[in-house]
Amino acid sequence: MPREDDKLRDFSKKFLGTMKHLRNFLSHRIDTFPDISEVLLVLGGALSLAKILPEVKKAKSS
Repeated sequence: MPREDDKLRDFSKKFLGTMKHLRNFLSHRIDTFPDISEVLLVLGGALSLAKILPEVKKAKSS
């Protein structure tokens, strides 16, 4: 059974990869404007990251 910090690390890795991919797509396509759903996805992802970042730092320092 995976430990909680392993789950958090895996989630963080997948989450950051997804956000990086989305950021690259939106920033390198000058002819493309993000839809409202894409903007909300990025903002939601940023808020989720801000929410779990203290937990990651806490687990890392332990």
